[in-house]
Amino acid sequence: MQVKDNGCGWSVGSRFFRVKAPCPYGVAADAAFIQARMPSSLSSGGFAALLAAGFRRNGDFFYRPDCPACSACIPIRLDASSPLEMSRSQRRNLKRNRDLDVELAPLTVSRENLDLLGRFFAARFPGRDNDPLSYYSGFFLNSFGMSAELRYLDRDRLLGVAVVDMSAAFINCVYFYFDPDESGRGPGIFNILNLHRLALNRGIPHVYLGLLIRELGAMSYKAAFRPHYLLEGGGWRRAG
Repeated sequence: MQVKDNGCGWSVGSRFFRVKAPCPYGVAADAAFIQARMPSSLSSGGFAALLAAGFRRNGDFFYRPDCPACSACIPIRLDASSPLEMSRSQRRNLKRNRDLDVELAPLTVSRENLDLLGRFFAARFPGRDNDPLSYYSGFFLNSFGMSAELRYLDRDRLLGVAVVDMSAAFINCVYFYFDPDESGRGPGIFNILNLHRLALNRGIPHVYLGLLIRELGAMSYKAAFRPHYLLEGGGWRRAG
């Protein structure tokens, strides 16, 4: 599959391949992804164009679901041109977490981060033997120079880390992990509210939340943030 230059600075002739794989979400039996490894020279405009076309980042690779008999995965984003229409529960979440400090920092592979990610994996995905260092080296880290982490702290204790890609045009949510003992705070909700606030304060137009899968509770909660936009029928449309 040949991807042409769209005027945003990404490489003419970047070659995407269609790869079959088991569905990572357990929604469909047969899954496929369009993917390609992008060069370190990828511009922020090229990155933005890929996100706008529904691609996700994994290390230096970009991929997009292209499943033959399933359309459950829908790219979702928030447009940060105006405040969110927050629900009562989202307002309560902000109040519940107002004691936390939030820091934007360079993306780092620290022992503190790895320990927290290991605890998160053990609680959320028991028995899968996920390796925190492998996640950083193979998934989070990349060659594009646009990644950072949003750190949530209770005084000096790290409660959560959001791995993001950022430019003047977008915030891309890559992964969020947190202290499983703090689940009652609703850290995932708090993280998205903070990412939208960060975008609003900096004049960043889009916050990409990844994929919405309505049939999967762990992915469907994203639709609770309003207004949100879905990539369906060849374009982004307001859906909530």
